[in-house]
Amino acid sequence: NIKEFFNLNNKSFSYDVYYGDFESYSDENCSRLEINKNLFLTKLKKSVQKMKEHNQFNNVNLFVDKLSNETEWNEQKKINKNKIIYRYNNDSNFKKELNEIARSRKMLYLNWFPNLILEEYYKLVIDQGAEYATMGDIILKNYINPLIIGADHPRMKIFYYFNNEIPVIYLNKGY
Repeated sequence: NIKEFFNLNNKSFSYDVYYGDFESYSDENCSRLEINKNLFLTKLKKSVQKMKEHNQFNNVNLFVDKLSNETEWNEQKKINKNKIIYRYNNDSNFKKELNEIARSRKMLYLNWFPNLILEEYYKLVIDQGAEYATMGDIILKNYINPLIIGADHPRMKIFYYFNNEIPVIYLNKGY
């Protein structure tokens, strides 16, 4: 529908898909999945190749590999994480919203980290929020007039535009 809308309105666009290779940078993720970083990236590269076969998108790649680099990613994520923590500690409305996001992702986090207590889920949201904010920063650095189409949990969209205004819409999915 989005493609049709842009075509009907004679708007040029590029429809790009990026896999989150930055997920492989987390020792916790790799440990939980019982794989190492290299195997994680190998599996993602296979997914990229399969998605390219569909010929539905202008570009299909790994996010950091194509748009940035691991050092820049980690540095920007750290900056964003500190900004989110600061805002969490100093803005009661933001703290409330972030805690609500943590509660809404309870089942997901319970599956990922069965021994983690509910009161600690907000730390996962902060870490993931820093990833989303970093994606938003990098997208704005690489694209003119971007539109992000999210396909994961819609409550996380606030982090894409944590530092800068960037339009975000979400596919309807049951979470």
